[in-house]
Amino acid sequence: MAKLTNGERRKLQDRDFALPGTRQFPIPNRAHAEQALRELHTATPRDQSAIRRAIAARYPEIDQTKVITKDARDRPAKLI
Repeated sequence: MAKLTNGERRKLQDRDFALPGTRQFPIPNRAHAEQALRELHTATPRDQSAIRRAIAARYPEIDQTKVITKDARDRPAKLI
């Protein structure tokens, strides 16, 4: 799991977040981008689309269909 300390997170620029307006879902590197995809179930459907677009623009090499995530109803993990 990708971890950031509070100090590291504060030092990130807005562009290092999938949702820069609220500074949510940090994506400063590939590991954090993959973690953001795994945590999509915590975002609204509109934000989920924005997060996916931000990750696709910054990390086009990530195959978003192969990242394992949970859905909002806590069902077992599935491929998205």
